[in-house]
Amino acid sequence: MNKELISSWFQSLQDRITYDLEVLDGKSKIKEDSWLRDGGGGGRTESILMSLPPTANWAYDYQPDEGSKEADTIAKLKKGINWV
Repeated sequence: MNKELISSWFQSLQDRITYDLEVLDGKSKIKEDSWLRDGGGGGRTESILMSLPPTANWAYDYQPDEGSKEADTIAKLKKGINWV
């Protein structure tokens, strides 16, 4: 597998998730911090999640009301992948 291609895919996924969360919230802009780890590696995910509003939460196997904003966001994030 191509490491750059995989990294690019995950960065694109992070961008889509944060965009959808900002749209869903309607008033907050999520702050992004990039970081590198000694010995290689790094990321953006933890910094992004830590900057979410205090009302952000997740529930296991959550099923939103059909046609709701939440259902639309989940449909965009899942992209046909059954994560559960």
